Amino acid sequence: MELYAQPGKWLNDPRLLYHDGVFHLFHLQGPRDYPKPPYEEMAHATSTDLLNWEASELLLAPGKAGCWDDRAVWTSGYIFHEGTCYTLYTGLCEAEGGRVQRLGLASSSDLKTWERHPANPVLEADGRYYETDPDQAPGYNHVAWRDPWLWQHPEDDLFYAFITARVNSGPGEKRGCIALARSEDLVEWECLPPAYAPGTEVDHEVPELFAWEGRWVLLFGSKDQGLSMKHIVSDDPLDWDSEDLGRMLIGGPGLMEYSAATAPSGNGRDAIHLVYEWLSEDAEHPRVRGRVSLPKRLSGGADDLHLRLRDDFVPPPEDRIDVRLDCDTALPLAGTGPRVVTAKMQVIGRGEAGFVIGNQELTVALHPDGILTGDTGGMEAPREWHVSSQGEVALALVDRHVEVYFDRRYLGTLCAINPGDKGLKLYARGVQAPAFRDVAVRALPFDN
Repeated sequence: MELYAQPGKWLNDPRLLYHDGVFHLFHLQGPRDYPKPPYEEMAHATSTDLLNWEASELLLAPGKAGCWDDRAVWTSGYIFHEGTCYTLYTGLCEAEGGRVQRLGLASSSDLKTWERHPANPVLEADGRYYETDPDQAPGYNHVAWRDPWLWQHPEDDLFYAFITARVNSGPGEKRGCIALARSEDLVEWECLPPAYAPGTEVDHEVPELFAWEGRWVLLFGSKDQGLSMKHIVSDDPLDWDSEDLGRMLIGGPGLMEYSAATAPSGNGRDAIHLVYEWLSEDAEHPRVRGRVSLPKRLSGGADDLHLRLRDDFVPPPEDRIDVRLDCDTALPLAGTGPRVVTAKMQVIGRGEAGFVIGNQELTVALHPDGILTGDTGGMEAPREWHVSSQGEVALALVDRHVEVYFDRRYLGTLCAINPGDKGLKLYARGVQAPAFRDVAVRALPFDN
């Protein structure tokens, strides 16, 4: 079973909308047979569990030749208003070589057929605050005005758009900001000063705003410490501290996760993100081939927001056993295909304990200093997470991906093998009386 991407396509920049008991996934997509897919169209899929997806009609393709969006349509924002769903989407023009990004409006009454607004493009960068000339965009060479997030203020009913953009002054590599615009009708827009402009990097992609435990969270893509998604917190959705450099939700240096998307589902807030194929033969573009991750639950306080293993993926108590291994021994674990394996472990003395897949094609090991490592063998260096010398390690195995959790908290994804067809073992190496408790395997509920 594979993680979702439409046949023959890779995807990028997922956006989630939960409506009438159904999750709607909107995303960029491009052909798999390109080293770096030219993402040029917006696609649509639906699901009731964020795990099994059904591809729907193509949402938006590039416009007719000569139109402002005839080169590509990119990431969009979505909002329901008076029974109609509106999307504010990014468009690029062939005549300009795709160097200027603008925003257009489209609407749908059934989330299947979309109609572009005749006033498009409805929102462009304002030179008072933002770059508008690609020739005056140092080190960037195009006007950033993309990835809008739509939100309606509950107090004044005005619509606001949070946009990936760049301020019009300062070092070129540090002009990235999240722009702000407002509108009464989604057609006529007023650009405002940036909502967030920390002056730290080139841009802040795919912003998302949501309420969380009485406060507001702004989620955005960052590349200042590798590929990651960060969040900042405020008491006012329109007032953000640009001195706050954010806390990481997923990602980091050289990692394979990006573009998190969340949605309220009635009993909490669910999340997905992209996981990328690591293809060693494609060193130039190792992170461009994305699929949707397994779903997770958003958890924690606003200052410690994180993703967790969903309860329905955790093996039930009646399936769990306790295991004690001698040093330098391994115990095969039953099961193949998409599944979650869990084990509570404690490491004493020197050595390590954990999981190994295949002929050491992937190893996830807990060390006595409280560091959890993940190594696929082909990596330059193992991944490291600072956790504890005792706790529950869980792996979710599907497709070419292995998701790693500690005490149900998501740490990261390892890519490079097909774990579903390989043997999995629980092992101890050079430790004193390693004990494993609550060892269990549970199949993931993919539809056949």
